[in-house]
Amino acid sequence: MPELPLSEILTADSEVSVHLTTPDEQIYFDISDDAIKQSLPRINEALTRFITLSTAMAAGALGFLKDEVSTGWGRILAAAFFFSALGSAVIGSIPYLTRSRRELGEIIADVERIIVWKRRWLWACCALLLLGFVAAISGSTARYISSEPIKPIPKAAP
Repeated sequence: MPELPLSEILTADSEVSVHLTTPDEQIYFDISDDAIKQSLPRINEALTRFITLSTAMAAGALGFLKDEVSTGWGRILAAAFFFSALGSAVIGSIPYLTRSRRELGEIIADVERIIVWKRRWLWACCALLLLGFVAAISGSTARYISSEPIKPIPKAAP
């Protein structure tokens, strides 16, 4: 729809209908505005926290999953998933470059693209962390199943 100047839209015989919001409606409008304003900073905050978590999990997978605890493939796979989660969190937290624009439609489209881009990396990081946990647990379970049974403690002679 082409945009017309306000003077061409409103004429002397035009009727204008105005609806004032009630306080209850205004609360919901304010909550919606806050949710929109906070979505991008919250995604960035989550990604930076996932950087810390992924680093700790990758180091833990390499340092603490010994041969006695996990199989070799379980340890390597878990570390690979945790390092991949770290990479996706870092890539997602990098500022998204846009061209400076002055039209509202282009700005809205840019913000929506930024949010979609960052959410994709956030979900990728979550999935990779989950796969890392599954790999670590699977490797530990496989090590437990393949190891010799635990010998009972001999009873003391009376």
